[in-house]
Amino acid sequence: MKSRPLVVLTLLGLAAIAALSAAAAPKPPNATSWEYATYRSLGNRYQWQSPDEDIFARDLGSFINQFKLKGHIRDDTAELELMNHFGQQGWELVQMTPPGETRGTWIFWFKRPKSR
Repeated sequence: MKSRPLVVLTLLGLAAIAALSAAAAPKPPNATSWEYATYRSLGNRYQWQSPDEDIFARDLGSFINQFKLKGHIRDDTAELELMNHFGQQGWELVQMTPPGETRGTWIFWFKRPKSR
């Protein structure tokens, strides 16, 4: 009976050592680091936030002009062309949050491999 507390303490010590060893393990060399961005659309407000940019406008035309896209942008395809622009920059759409969950704002979540 006297050895039971010693066994429990030994097991706890071994578990603590194992946990600390796992936490200190280096990141695998082939693990991808990601960076994230959001595009928000609420009626007459548009915002793009990424590690490199924070762009805001109160109308879609002004918003798109800040990206300096080449060629004529038609109103009926503007957001599609904007999404294609994000894709050409390496951004991948990973989630979309509809307005019902965000007080009227569409939120589009993007990620891409971190280049730095």
